[in-house]
Amino acid sequence: RQYLKFSDAAKKDYDALIITGAPVETLAFNQVDYWQEFKHIIEWSHHHVKQTLLECCAAQEGLSIEFNIEKTKLAKKTFGIYSATQIDSQSPLTNGFNSHDHLLRMPQSRHTNSEQPSGVNVCASNNEIGAMILHAPQINQTYLTGHPEYEANTLKLEYERDLNKKQRILPPKNYFRSDQHIRYTWKNSSQLIYQNWLNLLH
Repeated sequence: RQYLKFSDAAKKDYDALIITGAPVETLAFNQVDYWQEFKHIIEWSHHHVKQTLLECCAAQEGLSIEFNIEKTKLAKKTFGIYSATQIDSQSPLTNGFNSHDHLLRMPQSRHTNSEQPSGVNVCASNNEIGAMILHAPQINQTYLTGHPEYEANTLKLEYERDLNKKQRILPPKNYFRSDQHIRYTWKNSSQLIYQNWLNLLH
């Protein structure tokens, strides 16, 4: 009952739009079935949405459309919980975080990476995996390379899925304790990330 066709939803203006990812990152952008529709939604958002947030694969797709940035395949999957090692303290998107006491943690689950385009601010990054939060203020778009929305067991389910497919994959980093119980360490970070983004509307 909550779903609308885009043609109906597009008749209104919105304060905020979130575009989530999909497991299609190993495909070339133009091989994705919904690529033309995605490009249309991005163009529409410039005129009808105050702030847009794009996550994981959607972030890579958005960076490609807006800045002509291609993605590169990683030698091994970026998989686990990563903490920001560099924080732009001047960015409103990182308000309340630092690289010591109040860590910004984010689940990551991807086989590809995008280079940093000029004109985009890196608000938080990790030495091992690169950018985590990027912001293009000139077009009111924020890009998250990971998944703050993941629940406690999401990475576990993905890991078990890949093992069942006989894929060669290591356990998600910084996720399981030694007894294989989940360390749910990113909940507070996720809440603050989304709150900081919503505060851009004020």
